[in-house]
Amino acid sequence: MKRKKIYTRGQQRQRMRDESNNAANPNKNICTFAVANALHVAGRVRYLHNVHDVVRAARSVNYTVRSRGSKVKGKTVEESRRILRTLANKIPRSEMNHPKWGVVGFIVRTQGHVLFLGEDGRTLVDTDAREWDSRKITHCYIVY
Repeated sequence: MKRKKIYTRGQQRQRMRDESNNAANPNKNICTFAVANALHVAGRVRYLHNVHDVVRAARSVNYTVRSRGSKVKGKTVEESRRILRTLANKIPRSEMNHPKWGVVGFIVRTQGHVLFLGEDGRTLVDTDAREWDSRKITHCYIVY
């Protein structure tokens, strides 16, 4: 049985920098940077390689970011749009840090990609757009 190599945090970050798809700034992948820009949090963190970096950046400016993965994990992006719309309507305004804004949207991770959907399920930011999106969701976070 082959053992999985264990990386330290520094080694993991270096590996992500080496595999980055952004030659101009290897600390920030293109898709995660685009999602962070849409939330106006791109400058809040040094690294933007994965969905967890975007979540950390959003939380740094007092967005509430909660996982909603159990509702849509394993479904395609197209299948989840209606579900996400109903989830956005269930959040009470009294629970929100910024009640005037309401639900900002959903940070969605598919295999090797991050995109941002609006509260109505429409795609707001996707650097690899598809007409019919059959990518399976691995992580989903609501932002409000």
